[in-house]
Amino acid sequence: MFKMTFQQIQNEALVTGLRKLGNVSGLPQSVGYDIIKVIRLIEPELKNFHETMQKIQTENRETHAVLIQIGDEAQKKLAFDEFEKKARVAITELLDFEVTIGWHKISRMVLDKAGLTPFELEAVEPLLTDDLQAVGAPSNVVKLS
Repeated sequence: MFKMTFQQIQNEALVTGLRKLGNVSGLPQSVGYDIIKVIRLIEPELKNFHETMQKIQTENRETHAVLIQIGDEAQKKLAFDEFEKKARVAITELLDFEVTIGWHKISRMVLDKAGLTPFELEAVEPLLTDDLQAVGAPSNVVKLS
């Protein structure tokens, strides 16, 4: 199991990078399965993120419509400043929210033939491990202590 924030999960390069990893020829079947499994576990979290973000945006639009009605310009400015501060906090808290992905990490060694872009590499980083016992690590590598 590992943790990721919504900021990491909502990165489009994450799923793109995982799909490229899953399409690398010559990977053991277990690695391909693990990559698909991680994608399937991330998809509902991504849906939760989008639904929550949409709710925040709807609430922000409704609040904005009410604030426009304030006649006094000084009060309106104070109200808008407070509104913007609360909106930024809500979005930041959502992006920083951590979810647990109930699967194991994948060996960094599967990256060799994947042809990922730098953005995709950065996006899949939380899913990778240097552990030579991890899925996808070659069995002929000896770990030096």
